[in-house]
Amino acid sequence: MSFDPQAVRAFEHAGWQRAAANYGATFARATSGFIDALLDAARVSADIRVLDLACGPGFVANIARERGAVPIGLDFSSAMIGLARAAYPKIRFDEGEAEALPYPDASFDAVVSNFGIHHVPDPVRALSEARRVLRPDGRVAFTS
Repeated sequence: MSFDPQAVRAFEHAGWQRAAANYGATFARATSGFIDALLDAARVSADIRVLDLACGPGFVANIARERGAVPIGLDFSSAMIGLARAAYPKIRFDEGEAEALPYPDASFDAVVSNFGIHHVPDPVRALSEARRVLRPDGRVAFTS
């Protein structure tokens, strides 16, 4: 049996579409405790442009905003993006793929992902894309 990244993507997408409604009562309990350390590792502070990859319902982007940063969240699940937009209407959330970021080169000071990279079928490509959208002195940080 060979690895089929599209099958992995379809499996992950279907799962997160279903899980979105209960994320706050389930996965959030396991992941929210890592947000501050993640943002600290990326040196996210006031006026930093930060991309939150696999943003889910927007918790990391919101904490980044509370620090004075300018966050954008990206997730491939429309259900997650819907939750994020409803909860945090002042933050931009985009639906898209981590392996093909819809942003110009060198447009962020930091790229973060809180337990998201291991859900991406091609994490090497996703990290390459993260590097592409980073400014030369930018930082990537992720939890796994």
